Order: sequence, then structure tokens, then C-alpha cells
Amino acid sequence: MKTTTVANALFLSSCAPLLAAILGYFALGERLSLWQTASIALGLAGLLIIVGGGLRAGSLIGNVCAIATAFGFAGASVAMRRGHVRDFSPAIFGYGLVACTISALVCLGEGVSLVSPLADVLAALAGGLLPMGLGFACFLRGAPRVPAAAQTVLAQTETIFGPVWVWLAFGEAPAATTLIGGSVILAAVVSMATASSAAPTKPTK
Repeated sequence: MKTTTVANALFLSSCAPLLAAILGYFALGERLSLWQTASIALGLAGLLIIVGGGLRAGSLIGNVCAIATAFGFAGASVAMRRGHVRDFSPAIFGYGLVACTISALVCLGEGVSLVSPLADVLAALAGGLLPMGLGFACFLRGAPRVPAAAQTVLAQTETIFGPVWVWLAFGEAPAATTLIGGSVILAAVVSMATASSAAPTKPTK
């Protein structure tokens, strides 16, 4: 977020479903239909458009971090599919401890105090607990009533509206390459969701 635009970060991280399909093919032997393969190729084309624009804008590091985030989500998805009989809920606590440890080490390395001002704590709670916590709770409540493909498509509304809110609040206008590449990625994700709904993947082993 600090080294690229919000639009770039959101569009690139939205590649997670496409990357999960690629990882699932290699790690789980899940077959991909021609439609799904075409959707992945379309999404990668959109990714290259955004990254290419970022090279000219000098935001390569931020774009790479956003792609790494997408790989992280995709890897977690594949891991949960491989161990689908296990309960991964306790792992969330472990992830939190790892994140706290790494964040503390970074703060100490930068000479930043680990005691945050009250205003920052309240801002973090307002920005994390309310939108993320309540939003995710609503998503989980609606998930049993919505087909999986539709869930994937609806989840992309964050990617669409995120840059709009930042543009209205801070005047951060996305680059033309970001809008073009982002539109291509969103089309690919919608296509992948539709393809997955029409023909679920089948493991080869």
C-alpha cells in the first residue's frame, strides 16, 4: 500500500483465485478445463499490463508485494483443500502470533516504539474490527445461501470499489494501465468462477 497505488494492490491481489487454480493443478492434480485455462491466461495478461505500467511508474516493489499476497491466499486455499478434513481455525491464532512477532522485530529494527498512541489504536480498531470483522461475519452468514461461483464474483466488489473510495477520499487516481489490466483480471475471475460452477475440477490422483 505504501509503495504502489491502492488500485494496483487490490487488482493484483485479486488474482488469488486464478493462482490457486494453477497451484491446485500442480500440487493436487486438479484438472483444468479449456475454459478455465483460458480464464487463467486472461488474468495473467491483465497482471502483466498492471505490472508493466508499474515499471514505468516506479512502483515495482509494491506490485511484487501485491502479487506475493495473492500467492499467499492461493497457497492457503490449496493447503486447506489438501487437508480438507482438518480444522484450520486454531491456525488463525498462530498466524496472529507470527504476524505480531515479525511486526515487533521490524519496529525494533526501525527504532519505532511498540507502544502505539491511543488514537492509532482506535483507528486500527475502527478500520480493522468494523469493516473487516463485521464484513467477514456477514460474508460467512450469507455463504451457505449463495453458490460458490457467485461468492467469488461478489467478493470482487472490494476490488472494484476500493480504488473508488481512495479516489474520493484522497484524490488518488489510478493509471490507465491499472484500469485496463484490472478490468481484464476481473473479467478473468468472473470467467473462472463461471467455469468452475459449470464444470467442477476433478483430481487426477
